[in-house]
Parts: sequence; C-alpha cells; structure tokens
Amino acid sequence: MENEVKVVLRGQFQYFFNIMEDFKVEMFEGEYNRPFIKYISLTNEQCASVETKLRQVFLIPKDRDILKWIEERKIYEDGFNAKLDSFKLKNFLDKISICPKLKVYINWSDFKDIDVLDLEDVLRYFYDIWFPGMDDIEIFDETFNWLVSIRHDGVVSYVFR
Repeated sequence: MENEVKVVLRGQFQYFFNIMEDFKVEMFEGEYNRPFIKYISLTNEQCASVETKLRQVFLIPKDRDILKWIEERKIYEDGFNAKLDSFKLKNFLDKISICPKLKVYINWSDFKDIDVLDLEDVLRYFYDIWFPGMDDIEIFDETFNWLVSIRHDGVVSYVFR
C-alpha cells in the first residue's frame, strides 16, 4: 500500500499521486539535504474511520457530502491568505484560538487520502507540504473539534464543532 498510486477525479481532470506526492518529497530532500519529514498515510479503512468520526462530532448526516457540508459552514478570517509571503499557519491558528495536539491530519481528497504529521513539521515546512495553485487541504487533529481548510488559491477558513 505504501507505493500505491491513487487515481482521483476532480471535475474533468484526473490526478495520479501517492498521498504525499513524490515530487514534494524529492524537492524537500534536494532543498534541505535531509530526509523528508515523517508522516503516515492512512489506509482506506483508517480514512473511513476518520470520516465517520468527523461526521459524528460535527453531526453531519451520512447522506450529505462532507466537504459540501463543511463549505456551507466555513468561517473566513480577513487578512489571511496562504499565498501571501506573510502567512504563517501558526498565526492563523492563534488568531482563531486553536491549540492543536502534537499530531495533525491533512486531508488531500474527499477524506479518502489522509496523512498524519507532527504539528511542528507542518508549521515549519508548511510550504513544502501545501502547494498553491494545486492543493486544497483540510487540517485537523484527533479532537475533531475544529477543521482548517486551505484552498489552492490560498483562501483560509475554518469550522468549529
């Protein structure tokens, strides 16, 4: 499963990728001259369990599309855009009073492709993980009490339980 290539359809486009895309790993290792940060890619069963937990905590009906449900409830914070050089994820989390646990989940695609990373690595290497123009991600922790969305265009939003 570690090298499994997934096919994801988004609109009319088809993407082939490992959950943490290989090119990101290669770019990181070339730039920092060290191994890529540690992460765990969840199995399909683990992803399904995470989605179930989110649905339970946020009271999302099983027949509703989870991303559409989240989209309808997102709160946008003025002055924060991940495409800006001044953006710091830590500052955003502080502004909305979120104090994440030591591990965070990053959802890459419809809660079917999720990686678990150390919070400090995500904060430190955010721009090596999220790429503007291509990545729409959700970040949350094991409490499932909050979720931060960062769109490909840099727009940052959040929902609370």
